[in-house]
Amino acid sequence: MVRHKILLALLIGLLLSSPQVRASEKAAFLSDGFLESLHKIARTKQVNIIVNAPDKALPDFKKSREVDILIKETAQAGDSVASKVGNTWLIISRSRYVEISNKELTLLRTSHQPIEVALENVTGFPPAGISVFPIASANIAVLSGYTDALNSAEEEFYANLKTVRPVVVTLGLDQKNRHDAISLSFKTFTGTTSKLEVNMPEMERLKANLTVSETLDGNFQLTLICSDLRDKSGKPVSASSEFKTGRHVAQKFTLDSQTGSREIEWRAELVEDANPQPSPTPSPRNSQELQSQPSANYDAPFDRMKMVIKQLPVNEAFAEVIASEEGNLVCDNACTGTVSLFCYGQKLYFEELLNLIAKSQKLSVRKIGNTWHISPPAKVTDTFDFSNSVTRRMQFANAEETARTLQKWLKTNTNDNTVTADQIVNAVVISGNATRMGNIKMLLTELDVPPTLLDVNAAVQSNQISWSEQFTTPSGRLCQRISGNQTASTSLELMPVVFATDGSSGMNYKFAYSSSECSISLSGWAPIARADETPVLLLGNGSPISLRISAEAASEQLLEPTGNDDEDSAAPKSDDAFESSF
Repeated sequence: MVRHKILLALLIGLLLSSPQVRASEKAAFLSDGFLESLHKIARTKQVNIIVNAPDKALPDFKKSREVDILIKETAQAGDSVASKVGNTWLIISRSRYVEISNKELTLLRTSHQPIEVALENVTGFPPAGISVFPIASANIAVLSGYTDALNSAEEEFYANLKTVRPVVVTLGLDQKNRHDAISLSFKTFTGTTSKLEVNMPEMERLKANLTVSETLDGNFQLTLICSDLRDKSGKPVSASSEFKTGRHVAQKFTLDSQTGSREIEWRAELVEDANPQPSPTPSPRNSQELQSQPSANYDAPFDRMKMVIKQLPVNEAFAEVIASEEGNLVCDNACTGTVSLFCYGQKLYFEELLNLIAKSQKLSVRKIGNTWHISPPAKVTDTFDFSNSVTRRMQFANAEETARTLQKWLKTNTNDNTVTADQIVNAVVISGNATRMGNIKMLLTELDVPPTLLDVNAAVQSNQISWSEQFTTPSGRLCQRISGNQTASTSLELMPVVFATDGSSGMNYKFAYSSSECSISLSGWAPIARADETPVLLLGNGSPISLRISAEAASEQLLEPTGNDDEDSAAPKSDDAFESSF
């Protein structure tokens, strides 16, 4: 019996050392978990990786030979996000990343078209997880989101940016009991919507939203929606018609409603001497955080380190790092979770490693004497009261409007800064952690630029009223003009915006005219000519009405800002107390 047991043990030993078993061990090695895969990359490629993510089995995925791409691919397979800080990779689980990360921002710019129009014409924009805040006065949009998604959204915007052209649209509106039509023409941009309302004794009232777009074959298409009219099914009356470029005969279409039908003629043509539009290209990034990091030169000589910690409670990881420097540690009870360190790359100095671990957990690090205090950012501010306040006097932009834009962005973010406006001195006041003010200051710098001063000529002409005025106004500023007499009145609101460096410009406007003979209102975006050429609006009938607006850059312009006008900057700090958090 004993002999049988010995033989059985020998047989099992032989099986365990057989090639088949070694093959199974090899299979297990190829299907390593998430953390061990990152450990292997760090060891073989001699890089530093800090991980705030749980271990898990990885699915099969194609692995790149390029180190940076391989790390990103592995992180994605482990449902995590990879970001590079200096020469160290931070890997954070996707759920935790959304919880602790602050959103970054970048600016979108367009040439030869309003930013609002550009955003409307990019189908499906912005994508999920991205917020966009257009600033019409500066013709830019603030795009906010997490870095990877933000980069993709920016590329998507510029790749799908549609060309916008200035056009003149002419409508023929039918008259009661007559065969001829009243002619109405106005200037607009393709892809934009104009709101039109016309009341005249000779015709039925027309109130509609009109959009002219350019088809793939170069023709124009008009879409008209009358919200106060209903078709047989009870829906707002709408119609769409295509006009072939180069035709001189107007295209006809019919509006059918519950009250009857009416026929409208129309045609469109490009505004003469329109500035050619270059192919849109992405603007260079304005934030260091959003720039892609160059690939590391792994052959360059440097001092290497070796430190491996696998799924250790974060407070114990801090203790190990600080023990190497014989320092003291005070770690808040709110510092929970685990962290893994696979450091085989360039040697990190002690303080840098401490802050990188804190960054992976969104914790703040402070040093007082030889003691390091680690806690969530909010507790650091409450305990040490080292909150910073910066007052930026706006030289050109409106502080209240600027603060509102920043507040909208902060509402979508976990950023612990606040923004208010001081209208007395036209300043924006930023409060919070100074290390997180970079994006806010960057946006303030972009917004507080000298506007282009424009010499504007505006004129309204009819049988009942004749009004004209010349005035100088900065781009992005709303102007209002009202004129009238006993028989007629007119009002004009316009905000001119300069699109490109060549001086091409447009305006967002509202125009209204009222008299005993007729009333008309029109609003939307329109190009601004440099000379008094085609009217912005022309109504041709027994009582013609015309609106003409032209503008060009004034001979004298505002000077560039002389420097950074920050006041009340960071609160004074003592020699033995300073912040070293990221």
